[in-house]
Order: sequence, then C-alpha cells, then structure tokens
Amino acid sequence: PSENAVHQVRLANGATLLIKKDPSVPVVSLNFWVEAGSVDEAPEERGMAHLIEHMIFKGTKKRGVGEISRDVEAAGGYLNAFTSFEHTCFYVVLPSSKIFEALVIEFDAFLNSTFDAGELAKEKEVVFEEMKMRRDDPWSWSWELLFNTLFKKNPYHWPVIGDEKVLRAVPRENLKDYYEKRYVPEKTVICVV
Repeated sequence: PSENAVHQVRLANGATLLIKKDPSVPVVSLNFWVEAGSVDEAPEERGMAHLIEHMIFKGTKKRGVGEISRDVEAAGGYLNAFTSFEHTCFYVVLPSSKIFEALVIEFDAFLNSTFDAGELAKEKEVVFEEMKMRRDDPWSWSWELLFNTLFKKNPYHWPVIGDEKVLRAVPRENLKDYYEKRYVPEKTVICVV
C-alpha cells in the first residue's frame, strides 16, 4: 500500500480501526466515532446521546473530575466531542510523541466513564444553557426550525441537543444503560492519524 493509504482493521471485539500516517505535521489525532446519535433515540431518550458526549470526559475509575482534560493538556494537547443526528465523536489531539498517552487517556474515558451523579446534575445544567444559547443564535435556531418543519415523521424533526423535560427527569442509571447498549465496539470506528 502507498504511504498515504488508510489502513483498516476489524478488531476481534467488532470495532473498526483506521490508521493513516501523515508525517507533514508532528501531531496525532485520535477519534472515536460511534454510530449513536439523536436519530436512534426514542421519545423518552431525546438528548441522551448529547448528554453522554458531555459525560465521557467527566471522570473514570482512575481519573477524577477534571483529570482527563488536565492529563491531555499536560501532554500538550486538547480534547473535545460532538454529537450529530447519526454519530457521537470523541477526540483528542496531541503531539505525535504522545500517541501512547492519547490512547491510554481516550480509551480510559471511553471505556471507564463513571457517569458520576453530581457531575451529571452539573452537565444537565450546561446542556440547558446550550439550549438557551441556540435560541439566541439565528443560524442555529433557523436550522432547528427548518428541520422541525421539514421532517414531521422522521427523527430529524427533533433537535440533536435534546429535550429539556426528558433530560431533567433522566436518572444516572438510565443514561448509563443507554450508553452500554449503544456505545459498543461493533458500532465504533477508531481513527488514528
């Protein structure tokens, strides 16, 4: 295969691994793409994928609240995540020399998130603020209204960010169950560049 080829491997657990070498810049980007987005949510689950996006980096059995981002920043990188209709993506970007740190941190966050009840209550409030901010942003609000108008019987009708009433009521156990059922290896693509 050529130097610029993307190498694809199906792992024993069902996850797909994509690797691409790009020596043009000395950074590594590690992304976890999960086929779990808002279109997969039942009415009583609206917003759970987006809330999970917020919770993944909020602590694990090994790393307390704030330690995941501190560890990434200490290694010279940054992390973030986003949710769409079809996917949730978690990513970290670090200097190439820190690839093993990136792998350890990202896998710990993705596989061992504690979904701490106190952090969940805080993150719900963050999401509710995001909902308010969307209404103040003409671009975001117009897209939300357009999708709501165009897609009457399709899950695209509902905003990715979720439903405040649903999220206020969702307990930690339900969110964790949702995560364990949908954020599984066979629906995950791990990309390393």
